[in-house]
Amino acid sequence: MSRTHVSRVSIAFCVGWFLIACAVPMLAQQSAGVASSSTTVVPPLVSFSGVLTDLNGKPLTGAVGVTFALYTEEQGGAPLWLETQNVYPDKTGHYTVLLGSTTSTGLPADLFAAGEARWLGVQTQGQAEQARILLSSAPYALKAADAQTLGGLPVSAFVLAAPPVTAAVGTSGASSNPAEVAAQSGSASPATTCDVTSNGTAATNALAKFSAGCNLQGSAISESGGNVGIDTAPSTSEQLYLIDSQSNFGLKWLQRSIFNTTATTNGTNYALALDADASSMTIPAGVTDNGYRLGAYGRGYADTTGFAGTLAQQFGVNGSAGIFSATSGATVQSAYGGYYEIYNQVPGTTITNAYGLYVSNAQTSGTITNRYDLYASSANAKNYFAGTVGIGTTTPAATLEVNGTGKFDGLVTFAAGQTFPGAGGITGVTAGTDLTGGGTSGNVTLNVDTTKVPQLNGGNVYTGNQAVTGNFAVRSSTDAVDAYGGSGSSGVYGTGYDGVYGNGTNVGVAGTSTSGYGVEGNSTSNWGVYGYSVESNAGYFVNDNSYGALYVTSNYTGTQNLFTALYDDPSNDTDYGCTIWGYPDGDMVCSGSSASVVSVEAGQRKVALSAVESPQNWFEDFGSGQLSKGSAVVRLEPVFAQTVSTELEYHVFLTPNGDCKGLYVSDKSSTSFEVRELGRGTSNVKFDYRIVALRKGYEGIRLRDRTHDLDWVKAMPKRAAAHPPHMDERNPLPPARSPLPTAMAR
Repeated sequence: MSRTHVSRVSIAFCVGWFLIACAVPMLAQQSAGVASSSTTVVPPLVSFSGVLTDLNGKPLTGAVGVTFALYTEEQGGAPLWLETQNVYPDKTGHYTVLLGSTTSTGLPADLFAAGEARWLGVQTQGQAEQARILLSSAPYALKAADAQTLGGLPVSAFVLAAPPVTAAVGTSGASSNPAEVAAQSGSASPATTCDVTSNGTAATNALAKFSAGCNLQGSAISESGGNVGIDTAPSTSEQLYLIDSQSNFGLKWLQRSIFNTTATTNGTNYALALDADASSMTIPAGVTDNGYRLGAYGRGYADTTGFAGTLAQQFGVNGSAGIFSATSGATVQSAYGGYYEIYNQVPGTTITNAYGLYVSNAQTSGTITNRYDLYASSANAKNYFAGTVGIGTTTPAATLEVNGTGKFDGLVTFAAGQTFPGAGGITGVTAGTDLTGGGTSGNVTLNVDTTKVPQLNGGNVYTGNQAVTGNFAVRSSTDAVDAYGGSGSSGVYGTGYDGVYGNGTNVGVAGTSTSGYGVEGNSTSNWGVYGYSVESNAGYFVNDNSYGALYVTSNYTGTQNLFTALYDDPSNDTDYGCTIWGYPDGDMVCSGSSASVVSVEAGQRKVALSAVESPQNWFEDFGSGQLSKGSAVVRLEPVFAQTVSTELEYHVFLTPNGDCKGLYVSDKSSTSFEVRELGRGTSNVKFDYRIVALRKGYEGIRLRDRTHDLDWVKAMPKRAAAHPPHMDERNPLPPARSPLPTAMAR
């Protein structure tokens, strides 16, 4: 929320000095009487300073629209006065404006005439009005404008005019000399009276107006028999008759600044720009009035030969409701663009025809390109009609009755058990492709041509390639099923409870692919691919390209392992083997040690070299250096420095390669360390060093608990018992080991 900061001291100071400047000329003029016929009046303006910021508190710069308003209350109420100015704050958001400068007359003098408190509200364009500011006492000095008036009239209005002085011809003592005339009248001012004149152009019934001090002319308003006309003669039938110019059609709307509807407390309030009530009517029994009563009536059509151009829009009546501009969170419970009611609440009364909304089929001699008597433009709106609806009929007998044809571009849903009256229009049934039978009368029968359509409860022989879209299951009680994948992406692919399962005397499942996967399986609750063997490998993978023979991946985002190879010793419930974890760290965990197998004795023998292991993830680097006059700076190899956390403590081990007083490390940083000789030695001895630092991203891991990492493996036998593969019950396992296929024996 932005804040407009205002210095109240500066307001009082500026307004006070402004009023003193205004009051001095006023008093001087009053003291001098009416010696001057014209005076220069300083317009009543108030200097106001403040700060403009945006919603994030940053100063606003450039042109900013700001509305200033004066109120009688600190909160709520309609403004007594308001104006909008373009404010140009500096780079810090500070600005200064003159309130009232948008008009030549400045602030109305009567704003402070009552001597009541006045509150100033400031609202930046696009923001809510800020907390109102109580004006100090200085602005009320605007009341001083009354000091030069009496009852609101200037002093000159009460100066007695001297009687006119005329020279009487032939009268003794009278003089025609102007100086003598002035002397006879003493010090009185010359006469100010004048003769009223007119040029005689005023129209009959026109109301008079003064076009100059003593010149009386006709006005644009005329009256006859109580009827008034503006810019035209009075009508003989209407009490008020207007003819307007193009700049101001009809009755101008109320200004927003004057007609302000403000609700500051809960309640029920109504605001109407036009409220025309014709409900008060008296028609005695037996009297017929062929006229009409209209609450509001609008004519927006052209009815003059002077209309020959193009008009964008016409509205007979235009109603708008809803929210066009408001603060987020505002609520309108019901918005009606147009609301119409028809009353008939008195028993014994009659309304012959009641139309909630009637659209007349007016004269259409001209061309109407697109005519819509009713048009709802919202595609997502709902249209509700209570009662019955008739199309082509004024007396619908059903909820919807259409007197004519209908066309549906989409499907039509009928109630269950729907029947259709009328005679059928089917004259015959002809058997189509893969069907036999048919006929043109009576009950006809269509049969499937069994030579073309396979039977589900019988044996079928297929010729040519077959394609199945969706799941495909084969159940056999006698023989296994041979599945062969040719040039496709996968040699054998399956999905379901067991993605791929095969049981045979030689190979359970064999898949060969030239460009994709040899075997692919997908299961939602069990094994994607299941292999079991008594005397050979349960799984055997061969690859003839640069890709791996076995590729393992997982899309699961929780903690899970990618690959586990274990031996479960049933004698002591101990698991031996390794697990490669996927998410979150990719660790490989083994029950044994990590070792490298190296050939020795000219390849006659191989030995295992075990890796050094520690409770934390340490990375090491080695190097050599040489002192120069007792010191040397060793910089960490940049790539190695990116793999470890050198910002934390790391260790450096030194080995001198010659005689010296000893070496020590100082000034360790994230990129280097310094080697010095003990006892302030100055030798140039060479040395070797070993750096040990924690792996980046693993600084807080020490002796990670892996107690339950393989619990899921121990649960596998139970899960297998609950969800066994669909093995052939007659021959669940191969009876004896068979040689591998030629393609797999490598």
